[in-house]
Amino acid sequence: MSIMTNGVEQTLSASLVANDCSKLENDIPETAHMSTSDPNSDDTGSCLSESSFYHEDVFEALRPKIAELCASIGFPPPTSLQRMEGGRYNRIVSIEFDTLEHPPCVLRIPRRPFSMWVPETDVGDPLAIIQLLARNLPVPVVFAFDRSTDNPIGSPYLIQKKLPGIGLHLVYDKLTHSEAMDLIPQIAGVMAKLEAVHFVKNGQLVAPSTMSVRSSKPLLCDVAVGPFSAGRTSSGQHTSLQSMLYSLFDAWIVEETNTKRDFNIDMWKDLRTATDKMSHWELLDGAWPNVLWHWDLKPHNILVEKRGEKWEISGVLDWDELISVPLVLARTPPMWLWLLNDWEPERWDRNFDEFPDTDLDSEEQERKDCFDECIEMHCPGWTGDAYGTGWWVRRLARFGLHKTGFRSAEVKCRLKRFLKEWEVYENKLKAEQLERGAKTVKGAYLNCTGAPHY
Repeated sequence: MSIMTNGVEQTLSASLVANDCSKLENDIPETAHMSTSDPNSDDTGSCLSESSFYHEDVFEALRPKIAELCASIGFPPPTSLQRMEGGRYNRIVSIEFDTLEHPPCVLRIPRRPFSMWVPETDVGDPLAIIQLLARNLPVPVVFAFDRSTDNPIGSPYLIQKKLPGIGLHLVYDKLTHSEAMDLIPQIAGVMAKLEAVHFVKNGQLVAPSTMSVRSSKPLLCDVAVGPFSAGRTSSGQHTSLQSMLYSLFDAWIVEETNTKRDFNIDMWKDLRTATDKMSHWELLDGAWPNVLWHWDLKPHNILVEKRGEKWEISGVLDWDELISVPLVLARTPPMWLWLLNDWEPERWDRNFDEFPDTDLDSEEQERKDCFDECIEMHCPGWTGDAYGTGWWVRRLARFGLHKTGFRSAEVKCRLKRFLKEWEVYENKLKAEQLERGAKTVKGAYLNCTGAPHY
């Protein structure tokens, strides 16, 4: 499924038959301290509720509005409305009807940006992406959508088919080794299908200007590639990795200046310098196409269902904020597949390209080898990009792609660690250069091991 486009606004045409389902995980910021004892209950409890945290209607006040919405788009009266556990991007409600013509579905209502520095999103963006992927991946169909607030619930929304299965994060660490080994080739297959979608330029994947405001029927539309954003500053669009990085870091410098955060500017300049150095060692010179990257393809966004004796993927979720990036950036190893003894979802599920500092045991190594073999079969050269010097490139790029820049202490600590480790690695390159007695060893290092223990 490789599609190339031309022009300033690149598009990918497909018939709208699907869109993404609810996020079953709770990815609300850690400072929120939500009550999650019953994900289907009303917004009550001793802790701060989702409604209070996001300044939304409490669920009981939302019920009659949903019923009115269903009537306004020609749906029958709902027989069941249940609040599902949402996340920072969407509020989720399960809807059931008493007719065969209307199967169970979910209502996704976008939340306000979790940070004042992040621009609001358009429900048309994930809608356009899902229609592109519907023929090749298990994604839920879209029954209706509205990109405006001119409707009974006073908010944009998507209504989608409710997919079967449960979140992989709820069962993966309980699977037998054999069951996990059955799932690994399926994960590799999903990743291969995603990186097979190509774009001319890198940037944010968005709805095209021609998309309608609302519909309760399937429609035809495209996927457009817009510029990346550094906070609320646009970074422009590019075709190469190097130009993309310089543009992102420069945009962040402008953003920090505009928001009176000059104290962060030196950090962006440090990253620009690191880009210069990686360019010198030819780490940025690969002939990588720009591909679709689901940057949050983790257990909480994968649904699985046991069919007979085998667990199978029944859905892939969370199509918000997807981007087109040079191929090397999308080849992040899914370490959660094989990190068993140190199973820490809070750390490894986020996967910032920071590898564990311990060796793998026999089962972990077998799972990793299985994945590497499967993905390499689908995508030749994948393991070289993932575990070689692409590791450094991804660590560098992630700072520019991070939605809130250096507005968190965690990211600043990560930068400090990255710069220190890069300096050590570059000194090794220089030492090798002197040992060989050559003016340069640039090309010789494109296939060297970049990541420790891998």
